[in-house]
Amino acid sequence: MLMIKKRLQTCCKGRLKTGLLLLLPVLLIHVANAQAQMSADTVQWNSLRKLTWNDFKGEAMELPGLKGEIYCFLPATYQRDSVNAKTVFFVQAVFDKKGSWIQKTSKTPLALQYYQVYFDLFELHARKLRGQLAAVQPDADPTQAFQQIYNTQFNMLNDDLKALRKETKLGVVASAVAAWKSKTEKALTEMAAYAGVEKKP
Repeated sequence: MLMIKKRLQTCCKGRLKTGLLLLLPVLLIHVANAQAQMSADTVQWNSLRKLTWNDFKGEAMELPGLKGEIYCFLPATYQRDSVNAKTVFFVQAVFDKKGSWIQKTSKTPLALQYYQVYFDLFELHARKLRGQLAAVQPDADPTQAFQQIYNTQFNMLNDDLKALRKETKLGVVASAVAAWKSKTEKALTEMAAYAGVEKKP
């Protein structure tokens, strides 16, 4: 029996620097033995469970002007038990507690809302990924299809994060952050058919 399992993971760190957000994207690709298992130090996106400052458990860095950092990633896996079997895809939007931190003086409602929108964008593109992967033909090469679709969505996610940063003036314009919040929540609703399985928080 041929069993193929593969995992891709997109990581993005956002740094709050004197109220500004800097994005540092990293693409990691490696083979995994199973669907990604989330630890207690992570938060899987959930509509009933918003981020709180208690989730930012990383050790604060004592650097001039650096106020905080958020770390999210988008693990995606697929499994195909045999050549003739249907490929099953799994995608999650995940927040890393230990990789995220905030200085006490920077814990403002606006900053938290901005970080939530940042995390919500990961979920939005997770849903888009699920939708596109669900349309992959059964006889298609899963490795090629998976890689192409994932890379496309990663680029689109990165474009959205850049636009969020630009239009909100790096997260300090409250009206722009609110507009992004509304726009992202609407898009999530439109993609509700591809929401992941949510557990009660």
